[in-house]
Amino acid sequence: MAEDPRPLQHVFAACVVLRLLLGEGSANHIERRLDGSLMTAFTYHEVLTKLCDLGIGATDAQQMIDQLDIEVIPVDRQQIILGSSLWRVTRNLALSFGDCACLALARLRDATALTTDPIWGELDIAIRVEVVS
Repeated sequence: MAEDPRPLQHVFAACVVLRLLLGEGSANHIERRLDGSLMTAFTYHEVLTKLCDLGIGATDAQQMIDQLDIEVIPVDRQQIILGSSLWRVTRNLALSFGDCACLALARLRDATALTTDPIWGELDIAIRVEVVS
């Protein structure tokens, strides 16, 4: 059987994007996964809001995020339905709607969800998850 020539895509959770932007922890490890990476529009919104909470102006925050060249995927009905079903089964782990949207996009794109939240490693769902520390 021939190997799939496509590189493995990663869907970044907000915590991963923030770690990358703020140069914290495993930023170098995350940078190696930037090529072809995705994030949901919910993730973009969450990261932008958190950067503004840190005192960064909205325009500067947008530029910071956009420089990463992560493709922002609009949230569609299919993602919302899948994200909603994921939220119901992961509720006891306190995942946010944004987390569930990230996981839904990873499943729909046959990608790996990338997070810094160790609780994601406990998920018993049919979605590839990589937890970076």
